[in-house]
Amino acid sequence: MNKPVYIKNSEIQMDKNKKIGDYESIHKKVCRVCKEPGHAPGSSDCRHHEESPDNVVAFQGQDNPLYDFFPCDLRVFGEHHKTAEHAYQLTKAIRSGNTDAAQKVRDAETALDVKRIGNSVKDPQGWSDDKETVMEEIVTAKADQIAEVKAVLEKLDESYLKHDANYHDPNDHNHMIVNAIDHQAPGP
Repeated sequence: MNKPVYIKNSEIQMDKNKKIGDYESIHKKVCRVCKEPGHAPGSSDCRHHEESPDNVVAFQGQDNPLYDFFPCDLRVFGEHHKTAEHAYQLTKAIRSGNTDAAQKVRDAETALDVKRIGNSVKDPQGWSDDKETVMEEIVTAKADQIAEVKAVLEKLDESYLKHDANYHDPNDHNHMIVNAIDHQAPGP
C-alpha cells in the first residue's frame, strides 16, 4: 500500500510560481518592432529607435488632427464621414462590391470599429495601385475642410511629417497620410 505524500504549502507555492513564471515568459508582451520584451514600439529602449531630427514632426493617436482616426466631419467622395478612416474603408468596401461592409462602415461609431470592418473586406482589384491616391484625396479634403488640420499645417514651417512608428506595416496607411500632407506643407 502506498503511503500518502505530504507536500508543504511552501512547495505548493513554489510550484505555482514556477508555472506562473513559465506562463509569463511564454506570453510576455514584446515590442512589435524588434520582438524583444520590456518596451513598446517607439521607446528609446528599442534598438530600432531613431531620434527625429528637429525638422521632423511626429504624430500619432486619435487626438492628433493629422491621424486618420481623428474625429471630424469630413466630406469627400460625395458623402460625410466621421473620420478619414471611415472615408478610406468605405471607399475600399464600395470598390470591392461589399455593400454589407459599406453599410457597416457608414453606421460605425468609431474609427477602430471601421478599421476592423475594413480588415474583413477583400482588397478590390487594383487596390494596391489605387489606395494611396484614395488616401491622398481624403487627406487633401481633410486639410482643406478641417480647421484643426489647417492649424497644424500652418505651424509646420519647413518641417517634415512622420507617423510615429519605427516599423513599416503594409496594412497601415498612415505613411500615406504623411505623403499626402507633405504635398500640402511647405518644404525645403
